[in-house]
Amino acid sequence: PSIGKTSKMKIFSVANLKFILGLFDWKSQDNSENLKQSVTEATLEFLVTALTSTKNGIVFHDPSYGTSGSNQNHLLFNFLLSLNEPWTKPHLAKLVISSLATCPDQIRPYFAKVLQSLWTPRHSEAWFMLIDFIYAILETIDMPKIVQDLREKPKLMTTVVSQFCCNEKVFKEIVLECVNSNDHLVLVKGLELEALLLNKLNYVLQNTSKIQGK
Repeated sequence: PSIGKTSKMKIFSVANLKFILGLFDWKSQDNSENLKQSVTEATLEFLVTALTSTKNGIVFHDPSYGTSGSNQNHLLFNFLLSLNEPWTKPHLAKLVISSLATCPDQIRPYFAKVLQSLWTPRHSEAWFMLIDFIYAILETIDMPKIVQDLREKPKLMTTVVSQFCCNEKVFKEIVLECVNSNDHLVLVKGLELEALLLNKLNYVLQNTSKIQGK
């Protein structure tokens, strides 16, 4: 607690975080599974705290939810960019999903930089893993908190809700393509994603007064 966030960010740079990340692949000399499991759990606990705690970690809450045009979490974003296909590795997937839940301002840029080029619907195990990862990220968006934070800022709320629940690229490039697919499982995945976003939008409509401009 006595260490300031600026100092923490200098200590836990992207390069140093990646060294810590390497502990997931650490092997003891005697190949002890119990010891390896302990190291894995400690590493994940540390990284989750560092990347999800605005009090003790190295991330910041962006009150604009990523709409201000200024990135409040450059270190987190650069670290996430350094992870190779985290949706294929449970520990990394949990880390990314948890950090984006705390910092939803990074969801859109992460989608654009990492996921968009890969999310075209197709019947493959790789795509099914990716779409489940996308679903898990969007599922973490805390609409009650957004509504509470932005209740007195209806214009900003409109922008934020549109950004998360009515993302044009997600609907056009994933949902619509899935709906037009002849593959049943691809269709189901698209409909599940659509239902998730519509349910979140429905929560907003039911729990806010009339939003200006709508």
